[in-house]
Amino acid sequence: MDKPIILIVDDKPLNIEFIAKLMMDQYDIRVATNGEECLTLVQSITPALILLDILMPIKDGFTTAQELKATYRTKDIPIIFITSSMDEESIEKAYALGASDYITKPFKPKELLARVDREIKLNTLVKELDRQVKIEVEKNLKAQKLLIQQSKLAEMGSMIGIIAHQWKQPLNILALNIQSLKTRYNNNQLNENSIDMIIKKFLTQIDFMSHTIDDFKNFFSISKEKMEFKVDEEIQSVIKILESKIDSHAIEISINKKFDCSITSYRNEFKQALFNIINNMIDIFDERAIENPHIKIDIEYDDMDCIITLEDNGGGIVQTLLPKRLFEPYVTTKGEKGTGIGLQITQDIINNSFNGKIEASNVDNGAQFIITLPLNT
Repeated sequence: MDKPIILIVDDKPLNIEFIAKLMMDQYDIRVATNGEECLTLVQSITPALILLDILMPIKDGFTTAQELKATYRTKDIPIIFITSSMDEESIEKAYALGASDYITKPFKPKELLARVDREIKLNTLVKELDRQVKIEVEKNLKAQKLLIQQSKLAEMGSMIGIIAHQWKQPLNILALNIQSLKTRYNNNQLNENSIDMIIKKFLTQIDFMSHTIDDFKNFFSISKEKMEFKVDEEIQSVIKILESKIDSHAIEISINKKFDCSITSYRNEFKQALFNIINNMIDIFDERAIENPHIKIDIEYDDMDCIITLEDNGGGIVQTLLPKRLFEPYVTTKGEKGTGIGLQITQDIINNSFNGKIEASNVDNGAQFIITLPLNT
């Protein structure tokens, strides 16, 4: 069995030699002496993890990490910074750029090995979990009739990634505050006020994580009772669920409410239909590496109907799928990543649960979805 590849990026030969000797029995070691070499090397290999220094010539570690995380091929490779920079600003910046861990020099060899091993196992577990979810989704879709609740299985893989992303930043902040405790203690900077402040920061992040779980729990709850809801509020709720993916892709979303639509029907099914469309748009932005991605949502009124128009600048839908084939089962715009049931389920929800209709077309280098919902369903 091939050893996992570890890429060491450091401009000091002695540092590279020490780390390489420490890890060569367990890992396949590759080396780069600056960020530019690292970015070139990852075009031909896929490391299981990158150990990255900050202060380097030509291209420093921060710039390198930013470019790695902005590239589709390398964005999921875990990065551990190993550096002599111990200030809180550098640590905060590292985590903000997507680092999985931050180790300061000098470090204990056993600690480095343990943290590298932990990160590789965690990343492997996430990939395996995603693979198993896709396998189970495929089994269920082939074995059973397409129903709305079965489509939840198809979304589960995406949801796992979204929850993980939502939690990553607060976990990093908690880790940063925990790391700073020892430094403040050694510098006699801890007193009752500072401890209260740290505890407050901890509780704020924990509260955020708790609310995230509540959002997803409510999204998946089953309800067949009709209830009145405002369309714009439920659109905002879906955007909040997808907030981490939206932020990580720097997507601009604008909502233009020309009419205050209130509908009495199945609220969670409406959210699921909106989720499928918006999540598809985000995935297309990612797959096609769209610059300055944006989604525009208009809410209007026309002859007792609420009209919801969603437009993006993702390059549009393959013409052969328009106007109706896009909504057929097992037809996907996302290649191997798609299950081909999301938009079919969306159409079923709009048609059957809301007595409405959904249409798709291409406009201005993007896709447009128009949902028409009777106000009295």
